[in-house]
Amino acid sequence: MKVKSKEIFNLLSKWEEGGIRELNNGTKMICHVPHIAPEAWLHIIYGKASSNDINSLKNKLIYGLPLDFEEFLNESNGLNIFSDSLSIWGIRKSYVRQGDEAIQPYDLISMNSERPEGCPDSWVFFGGYSWDGSRVMFDMKNGIESSKVYLCEADSTDILLKWESFHEWLISEINRLSQMYNIRGVEYDEDMPTCPIK
Repeated sequence: MKVKSKEIFNLLSKWEEGGIRELNNGTKMICHVPHIAPEAWLHIIYGKASSNDINSLKNKLIYGLPLDFEEFLNESNGLNIFSDSLSIWGIRKSYVRQGDEAIQPYDLISMNSERPEGCPDSWVFFGGYSWDGSRVMFDMKNGIESSKVYLCEADSTDILLKWESFHEWLISEINRLSQMYNIRGVEYDEDMPTCPIK
Protein backbone atom coordinates (compact mmCIF):
# COMPACT_ATOMS: atom_id res chain seq x y z
CA MET A 1 0.00 0.00 0.00
CA LYS A 2 2.82 2.43 0.82
CA VAL A 3 4.08 2.02 -2.75
CA LYS A 4 0.68 3.12 -4.08
CA SER A 5 0.52 6.06 -1.65
CA LYS A 6 4.00 7.08 -2.78
CA GLU A 7 2.80 7.06 -6.39
CA ILE A 8 -0.13 9.30 -5.42
CA PHE A 9 2.08 11.77 -3.56
CA ASN A 10 4.64 11.77 -6.39
CA LEU A 11 1.93 12.78 -8.85
CA LEU A 12 1.14 15.83 -6.70
CA SER A 13 4.79 16.71 -6.04
CA LYS A 14 5.34 18.21 -9.50
CA TRP A 15 3.69 21.41 -8.18
CA GLU A 16 6.22 21.74 -5.33
CA GLU A 17 8.15 24.44 -7.19
CA GLY A 18 5.15 26.65 -6.37
CA GLY A 19 6.07 26.34 -2.70
CA ILE A 20 5.66 23.94 0.21
CA ARG A 21 4.49 24.48 3.75
CA GLU A 22 4.58 21.71 6.36
CA LEU A 23 2.70 21.80 9.65
CA ASN A 24 3.71 20.21 12.95
CA ASN A 25 1.00 17.54 12.56
CA GLY A 26 2.52 16.27 9.30
CA THR A 27 0.14 18.11 6.98
CA LYS A 28 1.85 19.22 3.76
CA MET A 29 0.59 22.05 1.57
CA ILE A 30 1.84 22.30 -2.01
CA CYS A 31 1.81 25.22 -4.47
CA HIS A 32 0.72 28.52 -2.98
CA VAL A 33 -2.15 29.92 -5.09
CA PRO A 34 -2.67 33.54 -3.99
CA HIS A 35 -4.88 34.17 -7.04
CA ILE A 36 -7.48 32.03 -5.19
CA ALA A 37 -6.95 33.52 -1.71
CA PRO A 38 -3.97 34.94 0.21
CA GLU A 39 -3.42 31.72 2.19
CA ALA A 40 -4.70 29.19 -0.38
CA TRP A 41 -2.78 26.13 -1.57
CA LEU A 42 -3.40 23.95 -4.61
CA HIS A 43 -2.96 20.69 -2.69
CA ILE A 44 -3.30 19.83 0.99
CA ILE A 45 -2.12 16.38 2.08
CA TYR A 46 -3.15 15.92 5.70
CA GLY A 47 -0.81 14.20 8.14
CA LYS A 48 -1.46 10.53 8.78
CA ALA A 49 -4.19 9.44 11.17
CA SER A 50 -3.27 7.45 14.27
CA SER A 51 -4.29 3.81 14.65
CA ASN A 52 -6.51 4.78 17.59
CA ASP A 53 -8.29 7.44 15.54
CA ILE A 54 -8.80 5.03 12.63
CA ASN A 55 -10.21 2.36 14.96
CA SER A 56 -12.53 4.94 16.52
CA LEU A 57 -13.69 5.97 13.04
CA LYS A 58 -14.39 2.36 12.05
CA ASN A 59 -16.36 1.79 15.25
CA LYS A 60 -18.69 4.66 14.30
CA LEU A 61 -19.50 3.03 10.95
CA ILE A 62 -21.86 0.07 10.73
CA TYR A 63 -19.77 -1.88 8.23
CA GLY A 64 -16.26 -0.48 8.80
CA LEU A 65 -13.94 0.60 5.97
CA PRO A 66 -12.14 -1.09 3.08
CA LEU A 67 -8.62 -2.19 4.02
CA ASP A 68 -7.14 -0.09 1.20
CA PHE A 69 -8.77 3.07 2.53
CA GLU A 70 -7.80 2.26 6.11
CA GLU A 71 -4.19 1.92 4.97
CA PHE A 72 -4.47 5.20 3.06
CA LEU A 73 -5.54 6.96 6.27
CA ASN A 74 -2.37 5.56 7.84
CA GLU A 75 -0.47 7.63 5.27
CA SER A 76 -2.76 10.66 4.92
CA ASN A 77 -5.81 11.70 6.92
CA GLY A 78 -7.53 12.95 3.77
CA LEU A 79 -6.73 15.28 0.88
CA ASN A 80 -7.92 18.52 -0.67
CA ILE A 81 -6.42 18.73 -4.14
CA PHE A 82 -6.62 21.05 -7.13
CA SER A 83 -7.97 23.94 -5.04
CA ASP A 84 -10.54 21.68 -3.37
CA SER A 85 -11.89 20.41 -6.70
CA LEU A 86 -11.56 16.94 -5.19
CA SER A 87 -11.53 16.08 -1.50
CA ILE A 88 -11.02 12.88 0.43
CA TRP A 89 -12.49 13.11 3.88
CA GLY A 90 -10.82 12.05 7.10
CA ILE A 91 -10.91 12.48 10.85
CA ARG A 92 -11.36 16.06 11.98
CA LYS A 93 -9.61 16.72 15.28
CA SER A 94 -10.34 20.41 15.79
CA TYR A 95 -13.02 22.95 14.93
CA VAL A 96 -11.04 26.11 15.68
CA ARG A 97 -11.36 28.69 12.92
CA GLN A 98 -7.94 30.33 12.96
CA GLY A 99 -4.30 29.31 12.74
CA ASP A 100 -2.77 26.01 11.69
CA GLU A 101 -5.26 24.03 13.81
CA ALA A 102 -8.03 25.19 11.47
CA ILE A 103 -6.41 23.30 8.56
CA GLN A 104 -8.35 20.05 8.88
CA PRO A 105 -9.97 17.55 6.51
CA TYR A 106 -13.70 17.41 5.99
CA ASP A 107 -15.05 15.07 8.66
CA LEU A 108 -16.04 11.70 7.21
CA ILE A 109 -18.57 10.93 9.94
CA SER A 110 -20.40 14.26 9.72
CA MET A 111 -20.37 14.15 5.91
CA ASN A 112 -22.11 10.75 6.11
CA SER A 113 -24.85 12.10 8.36
CA GLU A 114 -26.55 13.78 5.39
CA ARG A 115 -27.51 10.98 3.02
CA PRO A 116 -29.78 10.80 -0.02
CA GLU A 117 -33.23 9.31 0.52
CA GLY A 118 -33.16 5.55 0.15
CA CYS A 119 -29.40 5.34 0.62
CA PRO A 120 -28.32 1.86 1.80
CA ASP A 121 -26.66 1.67 5.23
CA SER A 122 -23.75 -0.17 3.61
CA TRP A 123 -22.70 2.89 1.62
CA VAL A 124 -19.81 4.88 3.09
CA PHE A 125 -19.25 8.25 1.41
CA PHE A 126 -15.59 9.25 1.66
CA GLY A 127 -15.04 12.18 -0.71
CA GLY A 128 -16.50 14.49 -3.29
CA TYR A 129 -16.20 17.11 -5.99
CA SER A 130 -16.80 20.80 -5.32
CA TRP A 131 -17.99 21.56 -8.88
CA ASP A 132 -21.35 19.81 -8.59
CA GLY A 133 -21.38 18.29 -5.10
CA SER A 134 -21.17 14.75 -6.47
CA ARG A 135 -19.76 12.22 -4.02
CA VAL A 136 -17.75 9.02 -4.08
CA MET A 137 -18.49 6.05 -1.88
CA PHE A 138 -17.70 2.46 -1.02
CA ASP A 139 -20.44 -0.17 -0.80
CA MET A 140 -19.38 -2.19 2.24
CA LYS A 141 -21.65 -5.06 1.18
CA ASN A 142 -18.66 -5.87 -1.06
CA GLY A 143 -16.59 -6.58 2.08
CA ILE A 144 -13.48 -4.95 3.51
CA GLU A 145 -11.23 -6.56 0.87
CA SER A 146 -12.98 -4.58 -1.89
CA SER A 147 -12.36 -0.88 -2.44
CA LYS A 148 -14.53 -0.38 -5.52
CA VAL A 149 -15.44 3.30 -5.85
CA TYR A 150 -18.84 4.55 -7.02
CA LEU A 151 -19.71 8.10 -8.06
CA CYS A 152 -23.19 9.43 -7.20
CA GLU A 153 -24.95 12.73 -7.71
CA ALA A 154 -25.09 14.98 -4.65
CA ASP A 155 -28.68 14.14 -3.68
CA SER A 156 -29.29 10.85 -5.44
CA THR A 157 -28.44 7.17 -5.14
CA ASP A 158 -28.01 6.91 -8.92
CA ILE A 159 -24.54 5.54 -9.67
CA LEU A 160 -22.89 7.52 -12.47
CA LEU A 161 -19.45 5.90 -12.68
CA LYS A 162 -17.42 3.22 -10.96
CA TRP A 163 -13.78 2.25 -10.57
CA GLU A 164 -12.38 -1.14 -9.55
CA SER A 165 -10.36 0.18 -6.61
CA PHE A 166 -9.68 3.24 -4.48
CA HIS A 167 -6.18 3.61 -5.90
CA GLU A 168 -7.30 3.23 -9.50
CA TRP A 169 -9.89 5.96 -8.91
CA LEU A 170 -7.54 8.38 -7.17
CA ILE A 171 -4.62 7.99 -9.57
CA SER A 172 -6.87 8.32 -12.63
CA GLU A 173 -8.55 11.41 -11.17
CA ILE A 174 -5.24 13.08 -10.31
CA ASN A 175 -4.06 12.42 -13.86
CA ARG A 176 -7.31 13.81 -15.30
CA LEU A 177 -7.29 16.96 -13.15
CA SER A 178 -3.57 17.52 -13.79
CA GLN A 179 -4.43 18.34 -17.39
CA MET A 180 -6.62 21.23 -16.22
CA TYR A 181 -4.02 23.20 -14.19
CA ASN A 182 -0.69 24.75 -15.09
CA ILE A 183 2.45 24.40 -12.98
CA ARG A 184 1.50 27.54 -10.99
CA GLY A 185 -1.86 26.02 -10.03
CA VAL A 186 -3.93 28.16 -12.37
CA GLU A 187 -6.84 26.53 -14.20
CA TYR A 188 -6.60 26.70 -17.97
CA ASP A 189 -10.38 27.14 -18.25
CA GLU A 190 -12.38 28.12 -15.16
CA ASP A 191 -15.63 27.26 -16.95
CA MET A 192 -14.59 23.65 -17.53
CA PRO A 193 -16.21 21.29 -14.99
CA THR A 194 -13.68 19.63 -12.70
CA CYS A 195 -15.96 16.68 -11.91
CA PRO A 196 -15.70 13.43 -13.94
CA ILE A 197 -19.18 13.79 -15.50
CA LYS A 198 -19.31 16.86 -17.76
